[in-house]
Amino acid sequence: YWDVERSGSQTYEQVEVRTIYRFAEKMDLTAAVGGNWQQYSGGVPTTWYPIFRIAATYRPVDATTISLEAHQFQQVSASSLAQNYNTIGFSGSVRRRVIDKWFATAGGGYGIADYYATLPGIPPAASSTYYSVRVGVDYEFTERWTAGAFYQFQSNASDVLNSYTDNQVGVRGSWQF
Repeated sequence: YWDVERSGSQTYEQVEVRTIYRFAEKMDLTAAVGGNWQQYSGGVPTTWYPIFRIAATYRPVDATTISLEAHQFQQVSASSLAQNYNTIGFSGSVRRRVIDKWFATAGGGYGIADYYATLPGIPPAASSTYYSVRVGVDYEFTERWTAGAFYQFQSNASDVLNSYTDNQVGVRGSWQF
């Protein structure tokens, strides 16, 4: 149940089937497919949207990992009154050991977000295209503990909403168990 201020409430049901398959030591595939049913409190007809996420990871050699991903999902808009959006996109990255416990990563993604009204009488806000490019370095302290830094550039072009570009620099840490 989504109760979004100034947007009317929404009830949704989601059904999804997921699988993870390891082809061999070098390749994994993860897939999730399903759908969202959404009911709106203002007279807008019930909608059904397909959703999916498919991701593959390939390790051609011990020091290199290649990842690809594609997705489609729905989300409530935080910036547009009484709007949700449907996003479809893809991303990819390459991670490579460069020296001993140091790794370099490069990746990017592209997507399209189409907005739709959740209350009657409100026209759809926009259609946006966005992309990102990311590079980073990580140090692997142990098999479970890594830390690193990254730079990311993002661009979002919209036919109605505010378009923007954004530069981000950050640090990250990870502990796996």
